[in-house]
Amino acid sequence: MKINILCLFFVLIFVDVMALDMHPEVTTGPFYGYYLIINRRSGRALTAYESGDSTTDSLYQYTPTADYSQQWIARGAGDNYYFINRRSNGVITASEDGNTVEVKAFTGAKNQMWGGHEQDIEAGVDGWWVLVRNNETGRYLDLENDSGENNVGIIQSRRRRNNQRQQWGFIPTEP
Repeated sequence: MKINILCLFFVLIFVDVMALDMHPEVTTGPFYGYYLIINRRSGRALTAYESGDSTTDSLYQYTPTADYSQQWIARGAGDNYYFINRRSNGVITASEDGNTVEVKAFTGAKNQMWGGHEQDIEAGVDGWWVLVRNNETGRYLDLENDSGENNVGIIQSRRRRNNQRQQWGFIPTEP
């Protein structure tokens, strides 16, 4: 009897701990590990403003440096959607107005879920080029303008444009 109660206790603790992992790390497939997210048009990396590490930062493109503020990991959210977490902290979040994109603390809300459906993935020379779509707004990550310069803002476009400004490569970084 004591053994059964002890086993039940450990099972309940295990289930409780598993429930706390609300956004598990992807451990297989094309999104395993940490990545630089590179815009196909500009060749610049998705970066929190001024390489910040706070949990409320705007996103811009910047010269790839592999700094932690440019390293991202996909965590499964279900139904082909992912939470895209910055290595230093925070998760990519669609703003309330649906136009801009920020890094904020994880809440698990739909505006933090991003997906690339099979029809949105094209094989690139250096990785997969993905049109990244937000689950809540239905909008795609896009550059604010056609510039290849640093500090160009990242916005959400209302529609899929099939251009390189909306295509992002997930380039593996060192562990």
